[in-house]
This record gives sequence, structure tokens and C-alpha cells, in this order.
Amino acid sequence: MDLDDINEMKKVDREGMLDVIEKFPEQIEEAIKIGKSADINFTFKGRNVVIAGMGGSAIAGEIISFLAKDECNLPIFVNKDYSLPSFVDENTLFIAISYSGNTEETLSCFSQALKRKCSIISISSGGKLEEMAKGCHIKIPQNMQPRAAIAYLLFPLIIALERLGILKKHDMRSVVKKAKTMRERIKKEVENNEAKKIAMKIKGIPVIYASDFLSPLARRWRQQINENAKMMAFNFCIPEANHNEIMAWEGKIKNFTCIFLRNRNEEKKIKKRFDFMKEVYSKKANVIEIFAEGENKLEQVVHILYLGDYVSNYLALLNEVNPTPVKLIQKLKEKIE
Repeated sequence: MDLDDINEMKKVDREGMLDVIEKFPEQIEEAIKIGKSADINFTFKGRNVVIAGMGGSAIAGEIISFLAKDECNLPIFVNKDYSLPSFVDENTLFIAISYSGNTEETLSCFSQALKRKCSIISISSGGKLEEMAKGCHIKIPQNMQPRAAIAYLLFPLIIALERLGILKKHDMRSVVKKAKTMRERIKKEVENNEAKKIAMKIKGIPVIYASDFLSPLARRWRQQINENAKMMAFNFCIPEANHNEIMAWEGKIKNFTCIFLRNRNEEKKIKKRFDFMKEVYSKKANVIEIFAEGENKLEQVVHILYLGDYVSNYLALLNEVNPTPVKLIQKLKEKIE
């Protein structure tokens, strides 16, 4: 498919995922307002924060945990399971995130957090989580694909943690401006925008690499490619991957595209690792380097996240698949209910 043919794109994208992606900046603005209006009627003087979520909800938690490394002294743990760690108790701020409000792993953890008398914040568009809510529940808009609701899963929580003094205050106007500028740049360059260029370069199986605070974004890219483009993809974190995954490149590697999500201010040793990987991997695979844009980490996160959403959607259109439905996920849910 020629990605410059808008009419053909719309035939494939029958449920308008590209239209939803284009509304991301406005979603951020609305999500910020939701966070500011949340009824947070407690102070927190505990010892740790645990965020429970799956999929895109977990990505929101992981982004926050990396931001918090520089911004607070509390450990922030992301829990993606049916049960909570044993250290979770009345000194824990427990945060449950589920777009539908019916994610069974998150609901299981929520019930345990109630019994352990944690301070609790929950975020959902409704569902059982809203029904069970104790403490602060943040209601977000309904009738979206969960992966398309990342703004509502991430930004109300950032604002809530700022209000509790756990995170420092961020300049949200600059974050929104970054998203709007990027959208206008992509829409302006209809025939030659950055996201389309990247999508067109991806051949075979994409493998996404990142380090530090961009690591959750490598996972996000992989998940979006899985769900939107219905393609196999993998993600790895640097430097961990250099202790194992790198050895696979001594084997018979073919039909891969490596995507490096990089930060221009990355540590010198991380830079050396990426440069070495580029030299080695490019002999057997296509290598694409993408450098995060922005004046601070949150702006850079938004840039890479938003770009990945566009890329995954364009990949879906190239594959001539409707990006919106996730039939196998629905079938699995039906089987285990």
C-alpha cells in the first residue's frame, strides 16, 4: 500500500484509530484537568508506592517510576500480577489503574490492598474498580480502546502524585505544546513525515531497544506494534540486553529491523553500548535510530510515545489490517471468565 493514498488508508482504518491518535494533545489537556479536579482528601507520609496495572496501564506506572528516580526518595514499584508483594501494608500508597475497570489481575491486587489498609488511588473509566473504590477514584472517559487511552492513564496520575508531593511539578503547558507541535509537523509533511518514513523502513520483525527512562517506551512501541499492526515484535532494555541478547547476533540472524530509542544526554557508557550495537547489528539487520526530542524527560517521553503510536498505525495500514480490533485478546478473556 502507498501510505500517501489517504482514501486507501481510510478503507483499512475503518474504525478511525488514526483519528484517535491525532487527538492525543487534547487528551493530555483533558487528562490534566481530570487530575487537578480529583478528590484527593488525604496526605501520604508512607514508605513506598505500588502501582498495579497491565498493558498500557502498566506502561503509565513504569514511566512514572523512572521519572521518580530523580524526583523523590520513595521507591515506586509496578506490579503486573494477581498478588501484591509482602511489603505492601498501611505505609504503602497503592494505585490501581485499569481502563475498563475490570482487569482481573488489578482487581485482585485492589482487594488485597484494601485488606492491608493501604492509602488508595484508583483510575478507571468505570467497571468493578469504580464500584469497589475506596479513597480517591479518578474517573476517565469511556468507550475507548485501552491502548488509545494512555493520556488518561498517565497524566491524571502524574498530577495526583504532584499534589501529594511525591513528584515535582512539571510544566504541562510545554508538554502539551510538544505534542501539538509534533502532530502539526506530521500532518504538514503528509507525503514525507517522520512516522511514515520509519514505518516504511521496518522490514521483517522489529526489535526495539532503549535505556533508562525510555525503557518503558520500548515496551510501549512493542505493544502498539503487536496490537495495532498485528505484528510480532520484541523489546529489550540496555544495558541488560548486552549481558545476554547481544550473543544472538553471533548466530544466523535475518529478517529483523532494530529500532534504537535514544536520548542525546544518555550516559557515556550507554552511548558506547548503542554505538557498538549499531556497528554489529547493522551487518545483519536494518538499524533505525530515533533520538528523543524535548527540554526535559517528560517532554521526551511524550515525543517517543506519540511517534510510536503513529508508526504502529502506519505499519497496520502497510499490512492492510484494521488497527483497532483485538479479537484474540477478547477471545482469551471470554475463555477465562
